[in-house]
Amino acid sequence: MIIPNYLVAELKKSESIIETVIRETREESGYLMKNIEAIGYTIEYRESVRNEHNWKRDISFSFRAIITENVGTSYMEDELAEGFVPIWANINEVAEELSKNEGHIKSYSGNFSNRRDLEIIKSVIK
Repeated sequence: MIIPNYLVAELKKSESIIETVIRETREESGYLMKNIEAIGYTIEYRESVRNEHNWKRDISFSFRAIITENVGTSYMEDELAEGFVPIWANINEVAEELSKNEGHIKSYSGNFSNRRDLEIIKSVIK
């Protein structure tokens, strides 16, 4: 299992990064996991012109792990309203889909995230 960067967006002051990965993965995917291994991280410095979220710096961590048990998701109201559903796919299929998106996403954030995730997945496939 590759844990997407956005799952660790909610780092709480009382949690370690690993505790956040465990909590966010359970909330968003519904799965518990073991053997969590850090893959790496990216640091993005954003220009104010293209910065929709008013972030000056974004650090994204990536991990891989083995899933152990499905305990169900814990989506927030807005996520439920948008119809969030976890989707499981073969890593090569994900790489192919991200490659197709390359250069076709309108937002700066979307393009950056797509490229970042594609590069992470390519490094894991190797």
